Amino acid sequence: MDRTGNGKPMRIVLVLSLALNLLLLGFLAARALFPEPRLVGPHVALHHAMEELSPEAQEVVRNTMRAHGKNLRAHMRELRQAKAELQDLLGTDPLDEAAVADVLQQIRRHNGAIQEEIHEATLEIARELPVDERRHLNLRWGEHIRKHEHRRELMPPPPPERR
Repeated sequence: MDRTGNGKPMRIVLVLSLALNLLLLGFLAARALFPEPRLVGPHVALHHAMEELSPEAQEVVRNTMRAHGKNLRAHMRELRQAKAELQDLLGTDPLDEAAVADVLQQIRRHNGAIQEEIHEATLEIARELPVDERRHLNLRWGEHIRKHEHRRELMPPPPPERR
Protein backbone atom coordinates (compact mmCIF):
# COMPACT_ATOMS: atom_id res chain seq x y z
CA MET A 1 0.00 0.00 0.00
CA ASP A 2 1.07 3.58 -0.54
CA ARG A 3 0.96 6.20 2.22
CA THR A 4 -2.67 7.06 1.49
CA GLY A 5 -3.66 3.45 2.08
CA ASN A 6 -4.50 2.84 -1.59
CA GLY A 7 -2.29 0.11 -3.14
CA LYS A 8 -4.54 -0.52 -6.13
CA PRO A 9 -2.35 1.27 -8.76
CA MET A 10 0.69 -0.69 -7.60
CA ARG A 11 -1.21 -3.99 -7.80
CA ILE A 12 -2.32 -3.20 -11.35
CA VAL A 13 1.27 -2.46 -12.36
CA LEU A 14 2.48 -5.71 -10.78
CA VAL A 15 -0.23 -7.77 -12.51
CA LEU A 16 0.57 -6.18 -15.88
CA SER A 17 4.28 -6.79 -15.33
CA LEU A 18 3.63 -10.43 -14.47
CA ALA A 19 1.42 -10.86 -17.55
CA LEU A 20 4.07 -9.38 -19.84
CA ASN A 21 6.76 -11.57 -18.30
CA LEU A 22 4.63 -14.68 -18.81
CA LEU A 23 3.94 -13.67 -22.40
CA LEU A 24 7.65 -13.20 -23.06
CA LEU A 25 8.49 -16.50 -21.38
CA GLY A 26 5.89 -18.29 -23.54
CA PHE A 27 7.30 -16.71 -26.68
CA LEU A 28 10.85 -17.76 -25.78
CA ALA A 29 9.74 -21.30 -24.96
CA ALA A 30 7.93 -21.56 -28.31
CA ARG A 31 11.01 -20.31 -30.18
CA ALA A 32 13.16 -22.89 -28.34
CA LEU A 33 10.83 -25.74 -29.30
CA PHE A 34 10.17 -24.52 -32.84
CA PRO A 35 13.19 -22.46 -33.97
CA GLU A 36 12.02 -22.24 -37.59
CA PRO A 37 8.69 -20.72 -38.50
CA ARG A 38 6.32 -23.40 -39.70
CA LEU A 39 5.52 -22.90 -43.33
CA VAL A 40 2.35 -24.31 -44.71
CA GLY A 41 1.47 -25.01 -48.28
CA PRO A 42 2.69 -26.80 -51.35
CA HIS A 43 5.57 -24.39 -51.86
CA VAL A 44 7.29 -25.64 -48.72
CA ALA A 45 9.23 -28.34 -50.59
CA LEU A 46 10.74 -25.74 -52.93
CA HIS A 47 11.44 -23.39 -50.03
CA HIS A 48 13.40 -26.03 -48.16
CA ALA A 49 14.92 -27.41 -51.33
CA MET A 50 16.77 -24.13 -51.82
CA GLU A 51 18.45 -24.05 -48.38
CA GLU A 52 21.84 -25.08 -49.76
CA LEU A 53 21.72 -23.18 -53.03
CA SER A 54 23.84 -20.14 -53.79
CA PRO A 55 22.26 -16.75 -53.07
CA GLU A 56 21.77 -16.21 -56.81
CA ALA A 57 20.01 -19.55 -57.22
CA GLN A 58 17.89 -18.88 -54.14
CA GLU A 59 16.79 -15.63 -55.76
CA VAL A 60 15.72 -17.56 -58.88
CA VAL A 61 13.60 -19.87 -56.72
CA ARG A 62 12.09 -16.97 -54.75
CA ASN A 63 11.24 -14.98 -57.88
CA THR A 64 9.70 -17.98 -59.59
CA MET A 65 7.60 -18.88 -56.54
CA ARG A 66 6.55 -15.24 -56.17
CA ALA A 67 5.37 -15.28 -59.79
CA HIS A 68 3.27 -18.39 -59.09
CA GLY A 69 2.14 -17.24 -55.66
CA LYS A 70 -1.12 -15.60 -56.70
CA ASN A 71 -2.39 -18.75 -58.43
CA LEU A 72 -1.18 -21.00 -55.61
CA ARG A 73 -2.88 -18.88 -52.95
CA ALA A 74 -6.12 -18.80 -54.93
CA HIS A 75 -6.21 -22.58 -55.31
CA MET A 76 -5.24 -23.14 -51.68
CA ARG A 77 -7.99 -20.76 -50.55
CA GLU A 78 -10.56 -22.54 -52.73
CA LEU A 79 -9.29 -25.90 -51.49
CA ARG A 80 -9.78 -24.83 -47.85
CA GLN A 81 -13.28 -23.62 -48.68
CA ALA A 82 -14.14 -26.90 -50.39
CA LYS A 83 -12.83 -28.87 -47.42
CA ALA A 84 -14.90 -26.75 -45.05
CA GLU A 85 -17.94 -27.32 -47.25
CA LEU A 86 -17.26 -31.06 -47.22
CA GLN A 87 -17.08 -31.03 -43.44
CA ASP A 88 -20.44 -29.27 -43.28
CA LEU A 89 -22.01 -31.71 -45.74
CA LEU A 90 -20.74 -34.71 -43.80
CA GLY A 91 -22.57 -33.43 -40.74
CA THR A 92 -26.00 -33.34 -42.37
CA ASP A 93 -28.75 -35.89 -42.16
CA PRO A 94 -29.75 -37.18 -44.59
CA LEU A 95 -26.43 -37.28 -46.41
CA ASP A 96 -26.52 -35.50 -49.78
CA GLU A 97 -24.30 -37.90 -51.70
CA ALA A 98 -24.41 -35.87 -54.91
CA ALA A 99 -23.25 -32.72 -53.10
CA VAL A 100 -20.47 -34.65 -51.32
CA ALA A 101 -19.33 -36.15 -54.63
CA ASP A 102 -19.32 -32.68 -56.20
CA VAL A 103 -17.20 -31.20 -53.40
CA LEU A 104 -14.79 -34.15 -53.53
CA GLN A 105 -14.38 -33.49 -57.25
CA GLN A 106 -13.63 -29.82 -56.49
CA ILE A 107 -11.01 -30.90 -53.94
CA ARG A 108 -9.36 -33.18 -56.51
CA ARG A 109 -9.41 -30.37 -59.08
CA HIS A 110 -7.77 -27.87 -56.71
CA ASN A 111 -5.19 -30.39 -55.52
CA GLY A 112 -4.35 -31.10 -59.15
CA ALA A 113 -4.13 -27.40 -60.01
CA ILE A 114 -1.80 -26.80 -57.07
CA GLN A 115 0.38 -29.71 -58.16
CA GLU A 116 0.47 -28.40 -61.75
CA GLU A 117 1.47 -24.94 -60.55
CA ILE A 118 4.31 -26.43 -58.47
CA HIS A 119 5.44 -28.53 -61.43
CA GLU A 120 5.45 -25.50 -63.73
CA ALA A 121 7.47 -23.54 -61.17
CA THR A 122 9.90 -26.43 -60.77
CA LEU A 123 10.43 -26.60 -64.53
CA GLU A 124 10.97 -22.83 -64.73
CA ILE A 125 13.51 -23.02 -61.89
CA ALA A 126 15.30 -25.93 -63.56
CA ARG A 127 15.55 -23.98 -66.83
CA GLU A 128 17.22 -21.04 -65.09
CA LEU A 129 19.62 -22.86 -62.75
CA PRO A 130 22.99 -24.19 -63.84
CA VAL A 131 23.37 -27.95 -63.62
CA ASP A 132 25.41 -27.91 -60.36
CA GLU A 133 22.66 -25.88 -58.65
CA ARG A 134 19.98 -28.19 -60.06
CA ARG A 135 21.84 -31.12 -58.53
CA HIS A 136 21.64 -29.46 -55.12
CA LEU A 137 17.97 -28.75 -55.64
CA ASN A 138 17.30 -32.32 -56.69
CA LEU A 139 19.14 -33.77 -53.70
CA ARG A 140 17.10 -31.67 -51.30
CA TRP A 141 13.57 -32.98 -52.04
CA GLY A 142 13.40 -35.59 -49.28
CA GLU A 143 16.32 -34.40 -47.21
CA HIS A 144 14.41 -31.68 -45.38
CA ILE A 145 11.95 -34.22 -44.02
CA ARG A 146 14.79 -36.43 -42.76
CA LYS A 147 16.72 -33.43 -41.44
CA HIS A 148 13.77 -32.23 -39.36
CA GLU A 149 12.28 -35.61 -38.48
CA HIS A 150 12.95 -34.95 -34.77
CA ARG A 151 10.19 -32.35 -34.89
CA ARG A 152 7.60 -35.04 -35.47
CA GLU A 153 8.30 -36.23 -31.94
CA LEU A 154 7.33 -32.77 -30.64
CA MET A 155 4.02 -32.76 -32.48
CA PRO A 156 0.95 -34.02 -30.68
CA PRO A 157 -0.29 -37.44 -31.82
CA PRO A 158 -3.20 -37.52 -34.25
CA PRO A 159 -6.64 -37.89 -32.70
CA PRO A 160 -7.84 -41.47 -32.32
CA GLU A 161 -9.99 -42.80 -35.11
CA ARG A 162 -13.67 -42.98 -34.36
CA ARG A 163 -15.55 -46.09 -35.28
